[in-house]
Amino acid sequence: MSAVRHQPAVLTGLASGPYIPIIPGPAIFGALKPKQRMSLVNFSPRSILGSLTLAVLLGGIGYVAGCATPAPAGPPGRAKAIDSYVQGVLAYNNGDADKAIINLKEAVNHHSDLVMAHSMLGDLYQTKRDYKDALSQYQATIRLDPYSYKNYYNEGLMFQLLNRVKEAVAAYLRALELNPKDALSNQNLGVAYLKLDDLDNAIKYCRRAVELNDQSAPAWSNLAVALESARQYKEAENAYRRALELDSGHIEIAVALANNLIQQQRFVEAQSVMDQVVRIDDTAPHRKRLGDTLFLEKKYDEALGEYARAIKLDPHYYPALNETGWSLITEYNQSLGLEEAKRTAALDAWQRSLMIKPNQPRIAQLMQTYSQKFSDDVK
Repeated sequence: MSAVRHQPAVLTGLASGPYIPIIPGPAIFGALKPKQRMSLVNFSPRSILGSLTLAVLLGGIGYVAGCATPAPAGPPGRAKAIDSYVQGVLAYNNGDADKAIINLKEAVNHHSDLVMAHSMLGDLYQTKRDYKDALSQYQATIRLDPYSYKNYYNEGLMFQLLNRVKEAVAAYLRALELNPKDALSNQNLGVAYLKLDDLDNAIKYCRRAVELNDQSAPAWSNLAVALESARQYKEAENAYRRALELDSGHIEIAVALANNLIQQQRFVEAQSVMDQVVRIDDTAPHRKRLGDTLFLEKKYDEALGEYARAIKLDPHYYPALNETGWSLITEYNQSLGLEEAKRTAALDAWQRSLMIKPNQPRIAQLMQTYSQKFSDDVK
């Protein structure tokens, strides 16, 4: 019976503010909600303070919006850059991401050194899952401001989401050179090392992430995955339990804990966890996993009942059909081949599974073995 490995959570998003985990899956974590990010620059085009802020950032501009008297003229294009930038911010605050992108692109076309516009464009492209364009914008912020760890964090996050893992590692390491205490850079770096099968560094940085933020459920869950990958099951169990204390409703972590207990051959405890899971989220995969715990306890009839419930929830969920067949064959073998009906039912379950997913060599081999066994017994 195969164990299902819980995937580390990569927290996605921007480098400051609240962080939004992707569920399900490895939490690459990191990001600002758009409205919250925009609040950092949420000023009216006629706000004197806002315009003066931009004037400083741009190194002097041709006018200050909202003032009766124009400021001394600056290089051509800077005033247009401000107009486009402010319109982009307002469009984004109004929920019009497409218009915001148009305005912000105009801003950087007029004034390519406008760091804030590049950063916001990166954020916008990221929310659209256009990670290549987001990466390009974040790299522009690095060229303009190479001493901000957040810029390297965002670059690393985009590399990670593009599955360019070695480049992500390099970016996160640079972010940590500038700010060693950034929990998210440590966390996502640990996940990246895990992807590269560098378990020592994966554990090192995931552990550092929970030391820096011991209230983060995803950080504890990621540490658990790293420890489990290194077969440090008991310590991984403790990390999963800590994650659940912080986020009791996170079903994936609960299932991962059950899988961990199975690895430790603590099947009754795994069943107890899965009983709780199906009460909260009754799905075919969860029913099947509950059946697995019962099978491992040698409660074959109860296991078959859970597999049947899984199939009822999703008739095309072939893993439950596979385990139905295996449970029936186990009972058939234990009867010394006397319970022929169980062998026949097992072959039927496997046949149905192969109709759903033909490319299953193991199941095809089992069918051949037990069909041949019957033929040999008849002879």
